[in-house]
Amino acid sequence: MRQMQKSKKSGLAERRIVAQKALDKKYGDDGEVWQDIDEHEKDVFDKDGYFDVLDNDAQIEQSDLDLLMKFQNKKQEDKGQNLADLIMSKMAAGDFENGDELNISKSVASDLDAKVVDAYKKLGVVLKTYRSGKLPKAFKVIPMVANWEELLFLTSPHKWSRHAVYEATKVFASNLNQKMAQRFYSLVLLPAVRENIAMYKKLAVQLYMAIKKSIFKTSAFFKGFLLPLAEDASAREAVIVGSILAKMSINNLDSAAAIMKLLEMPYQVGSGYFLKTMIAKRYALPTQVISALVRFFIKYESQTEEEFETMPVMWH
Repeated sequence: MRQMQKSKKSGLAERRIVAQKALDKKYGDDGEVWQDIDEHEKDVFDKDGYFDVLDNDAQIEQSDLDLLMKFQNKKQEDKGQNLADLIMSKMAAGDFENGDELNISKSVASDLDAKVVDAYKKLGVVLKTYRSGKLPKAFKVIPMVANWEELLFLTSPHKWSRHAVYEATKVFASNLNQKMAQRFYSLVLLPAVRENIAMYKKLAVQLYMAIKKSIFKTSAFFKGFLLPLAEDASAREAVIVGSILAKMSINNLDSAAAIMKLLEMPYQVGSGYFLKTMIAKRYALPTQVISALVRFFIKYESQTEEEFETMPVMWH
């Protein structure tokens, strides 16, 4: 009897090893990431581990995009600005969604010990090429210190590998409070996701999973990631992030608050698509939110019949 149990256990272990090798062969050495993804979700990733959105599956026709561009208020000043400049400007400004008053000093390393500065700069070199394994202990200390933003800046987050972004998101989503997590999502996760989509026209599995992990802090996710993205998201960004939003189970009240914020924005690709996705989740919404939704759509009655008919299908 014991021999049969041992043989069963050894057979199960062998099957697991074979399955893990198959994953590693297909997707590289990111087996830990793929273990967190449901079996039916793996089919949407290509052989390189990217979540791809085909043009004919984007649910937004070209004619609709042309119309939506009329509502699109792109931030022209962001054009030509790379990820490093964007992070630097945000950290220097210290102002973002929800009016958080956290500010970073102009001289980031001014009050830090020279050995600490040198250690975290070297840590940044490690995170630039990080692919798998345990993160250095020095990195896990960052969320526990008061000047965590300064230490984070020393590691050059705009140079991190996508694997490092995923691991960092898990650490920060678990150890930071809502406001601090919001700050991390706004400064690191959102720019990394947008740059990856802009570069490859699809999203790497590590960043896909990082977004899913970030929803652990729901309020911070909406304020630091989704709402800033909704202001000027492209159609591809909206569809990719919207697909994650549709699959995740999200707190009812946080979702209602996010819908209210989306209704305050001008109608454009990002806000419109996220609003459609949130409504499709069939939440039991408070009366205040339902009234705001009615007012949002009724205000378009002032348009002429021709203008009304030319509104994008997504709006209808």
